[in-house]
Amino acid sequence: MLARLKLTLEPEKDGKLNNNKGSLLHGVIMELLEPEYAEEIHSSGLNPFTSTLTVIDGKYVWYVNALNKTAYKNIIMKLLDDEFNEFLIKHDDMSVKIVSKELVIKNKSELLEDFYHKEVQDNYIKIRFITPTAFKSNGEYIFYPDKYLLFKSLMNKYSASSNDENLYDEDTLDEITAKTKIVSYNLKSVKFHMEGIRIPGFIGNITIKMNGQDTMKRFIRMLLEFGEYSGIGIKCSLGMGMIKLEDNSIYTRGGK
Repeated sequence: MLARLKLTLEPEKDGKLNNNKGSLLHGVIMELLEPEYAEEIHSSGLNPFTSTLTVIDGKYVWYVNALNKTAYKNIIMKLLDDEFNEFLIKHDDMSVKIVSKELVIKNKSELLEDFYHKEVQDNYIKIRFITPTAFKSNGEYIFYPDKYLLFKSLMNKYSASSNDENLYDEDTLDEITAKTKIVSYNLKSVKFHMEGIRIPGFIGNITIKMNGQDTMKRFIRMLLEFGEYSGIGIKCSLGMGMIKLEDNSIYTRGGK
């Protein structure tokens, strides 16, 4: 199960909210959780949810995505409770009202249905990186869209969100890296501020050309559609790595 909760916020101090408050909103979520589940998340090191604050048409919008049923039950359901209509950001001593809530649910079976029964009609796919995105490799931050790290991140996140589906395979990852090419980009480097630390990242757009067999193209598309919920790269539960696929018409119904 995948779930996206969109909360429109109204802070009492205008201009005090931005994406760099991600760690504080993460803290709001963790305070709502049962201690046992919070400890489970902490000890596993794998976050089954993402949290991102954005500004859309001048409004503060907080997206919280759950990547499995357990996260939906323990996180999304808590946020959906009618009594959760306001919260306090303690660090800034700021009260924030929740103006509206919108929930979208997508079953992973729908992703698999698309994989098996939708043909790829275009070899190009455009990805928009909405919030600062980065990877970490060999102890260093990588703040450009390295294909290997990008798809490795998605494969690991998908596998971590499921008890019975392990998508990570080094040979498949190498093939995806070899059969894709970034053919255009419009990116800029940015900093993500987190508790006094500035993490280098990037935002903007890239267009990827997919080569190879149709099955591989479908697999790539499935990973990226999942990425709209899981985010890409590091610190996705703190506000980094939010993406959107710019053209969702790459598939058509059909099948072989």
